[in-house]
Amino acid sequence: MGEVFYAAYTAHFQPTNQTAWDDIELQFSLMHKNTRQYNATANQTQTNLLYHGYDYSHVQDWASPDRGHSPEVWDRALDWYFMALVDVLQIAPPEQTSLASTLKSILADLAPGLVAQADPDTGVWWLVLTWPGREGNYLESSA
Repeated sequence: MGEVFYAAYTAHFQPTNQTAWDDIELQFSLMHKNTRQYNATANQTQTNLLYHGYDYSHVQDWASPDRGHSPEVWDRALDWYFMALVDVLQIAPPEQTSLASTLKSILADLAPGLVAQADPDTGVWWLVLTWPGREGNYLESSA
């Protein structure tokens, strides 16, 4: 999630660069809009979380034709996205109210789904959240 570095650079060197702050907000919004799992495929778990990849051009082999997202919800990708949201909220100047509002809204939207996907026995997540218990998938604490 490059937005953390983008925000840190902007905050340090160009704190009044509204174009940069708007772009950071747009990047988070595009990921939320285009990678949110709305309809699971056959036998997958419905998570309402974010697929781990996105291709705006929709030309990659793994990109869905409708929104350009990858086929799986991966725990580490969610970790990176959630941590980037929190980091940018802390980095952005207080006057970036639109950015803060967008990021808080995304957090509020996704957090309940993340909590719901935690394995009830261990409290951690499956590496690929859309296939809990599937052979080759495993519980993984680093996310």
